[in-house]
Amino acid sequence: MSRQSEKIYPMQAGFVRQYLIDFVGVLAAIRAGYSERSAEATASRLLSLDKIQCAIAKGQERQIKRTEITADMVVREYAKIAFADMSTYATWGEDGIKLTRSEDLPEGASAVVVEVSETKTRDGGTVRFKLADKQHALDQLGKHLGMFVERHEFTGKDGAPIEIDQEVKVDHSKLSDADLDILLSVAGRLESSTNGGPPQLPGVVAGEGTP
Repeated sequence: MSRQSEKIYPMQAGFVRQYLIDFVGVLAAIRAGYSERSAEATASRLLSLDKIQCAIAKGQERQIKRTEITADMVVREYAKIAFADMSTYATWGEDGIKLTRSEDLPEGASAVVVEVSETKTRDGGTVRFKLADKQHALDQLGKHLGMFVERHEFTGKDGAPIEIDQEVKVDHSKLSDADLDILLSVAGRLESSTNGGPPQLPGVVAGEGTP
């Protein structure tokens, strides 16, 4: 692999930093400054690059050293959320709803609670009680255990195959980092499918190399 293809551009580095916050590719792409309309495709493309995966892995290692958080600790917290039972926190029936006193909760159960609030008025009042997102926790556990595999398929206009004209001349000095990422990714797949050589940007002409 060439040095050029291993280089991480500023926006890509921003994506890695944002991805390490919550590991949600689409949101990371948007926060890093990529177009919101194509954020899902951008995130999928970036996460398919070896250099991005390497940067994410290094970032995770630094996080672990700073916080001393282990994968087992994270999985256990997700498991608490994923398998939390509302009947642990409240009872309900004909006599209404009654919350379980905090001191009566099992050890660690309060870690799942994200909101407890009460509003009182002359006519009565309301109580809000909310647990962490159960579906999100289940999804994250499933991904961690390899139960779910995400696949993304890209097509051309009206579902037709994407056509690439390798003879088109492009002035790469005028392209953005995001555009260069796309060209490098496509070029890598083309070279691999033909002669297995290193990726070369399509459309390179004399005097118009990459910056």
